[in-house]
Amino acid sequence: MNLLTTLLLGGGSVALYKLLSLKHAGDELSISTGQIAISKIENVALKMWAEVWYDNFTDVTLHIEQPSVKIFLNDTRTEIGHALPSTEITDVPPHGRNAKAQTIWMAIPLSNIP
Repeated sequence: MNLLTTLLLGGGSVALYKLLSLKHAGDELSISTGQIAISKIENVALKMWAEVWYDNFTDVTLHIEQPSVKIFLNDTRTEIGHALPSTEITDVPPHGRNAKAQTIWMAIPLSNIP
């Protein structure tokens, strides 16, 4: 077996191992909320924020982009607000928790709060 074949097989094995270890990351991630507060009323919308903590139970570091959040009334059909888009990435170490809480900003239009 030549060197190129050995490197390709070794690299493929490592990549497959990494993919399989990340496959179950959603089952081994705990999400909890910290403080939730209303910050201000701006542009005819109620602005609020929430702290999110991630607990990683896997053997790999996770890089998590802000999740999408929808705010509902008492039922799950009437959406009254949502998270403001963000590309912030939170790094969660293996078998650990993010060092700083991820802050998710949300808005509820005042017309949706009668």
